[in-house]
Amino acid sequence: MIRLLEGTLRHRTPDYVVIGCSGVGYRVRVPVPLLSKLGSVGQPAVLWIHTQVRDDAISLFGFEAHEDLELFETLIGINGIGAKIALAMMSTLPTRRLVQAVRTEDVRTLTAVPGIGKRSAERIVVELRDRLDGFGGPAGGASIPPSDNALVADLESGLANLGFKSKEIARAVEKVVSDQPEADLGDLLAAAIAEMTGGKR
Repeated sequence: MIRLLEGTLRHRTPDYVVIGCSGVGYRVRVPVPLLSKLGSVGQPAVLWIHTQVRDDAISLFGFEAHEDLELFETLIGINGIGAKIALAMMSTLPTRRLVQAVRTEDVRTLTAVPGIGKRSAERIVVELRDRLDGFGGPAGGASIPPSDNALVADLESGLANLGFKSKEIARAVEKVVSDQPEADLGDLLAAAIAEMTGGKR
């Protein structure tokens, strides 16, 4: 079973990358945020790998950190959550944000993931909340406190109404809330817009 690939980025698409290792190219699906971190074609690349073996195919899923790999494997261990949904979750929500949503039973955040409805989100919370020790920092010290969930939801809703996509919203919200924990909604909204547009919007 392939567990780690260390080689060169040979090709990239919106859905997968090809990593060349010792003359062999491996097709690997990765979370969307990782695509921008891998650099240019021809650059070195290291990915932690989950290998999925089926009768008709062998699929590889790649992650930047071992913690992300373990979270992915925890997600696909939930009944009804396959690799496609798990990858969508990790593409939409950064690891700490996803873990925090489960720990605080934040169903609204989880339903922002394509393919996750309210019932699925509730099941994810029930099945995962006691299995996340060690993910995303201590249970009491995640980046977005439970008391801020309503503020975060309003912030995400405001950004969505401005036309931003859920993936970029999740990344920007995590950053600005972590950087400015005492800021109000207006300041956070301005900071998130600046984060996503480089201050040009």
